[in-house]
Amino acid sequence: MKLCKELKKFQLSAFCLNYDHFHIMIEPDNEIANYSQIMHFLKRNFSQNINKILGYVPLIDEGDNAPEGDNAHCRLRWQIEMDNFVIQTRNKFLEKHGKHHNFPKFKWQKSFHDHIIRNQIDFENHWNYTMYNFIKHGLPDDWQYTGFNYPEMIDEIE
Repeated sequence: MKLCKELKKFQLSAFCLNYDHFHIMIEPDNEIANYSQIMHFLKRNFSQNINKILGYVPLIDEGDNAPEGDNAHCRLRWQIEMDNFVIQTRNKFLEKHGKHHNFPKFKWQKSFHDHIIRNQIDFENHWNYTMYNFIKHGLPDDWQYTGFNYPEMIDEIE
């Protein structure tokens, strides 16, 4: 999310990542990226990283070439941080579940559903639905993957 936000330049109002789906409230800077580009980036990178952790995708060697493009320096810095995180998380996962675990390869649904916010009441309703979505799905009260636990990621709406 942090990498996507930095590269795609969008405002983030709320999010909640559940086991099999996520909710996100964003306002893109359409000169940099639109909704489809942002969702594609998030889904592609998340699924690649989770499948590296699960052992379905090999880890990147340190000798691989740096990403190309205008944001190569930014991507390289984030890629190093992400690779380190993925390696640490993969080691913890394998220690807990072993190399021959029963978790399937992760795959997103092919599309996403969007909604245009109409007014302040609509915003508040969708913000509450998004941020508290983990409760609806019976996840623990201390669910970590919601915007409540990452206030530095949430942008103030003007």
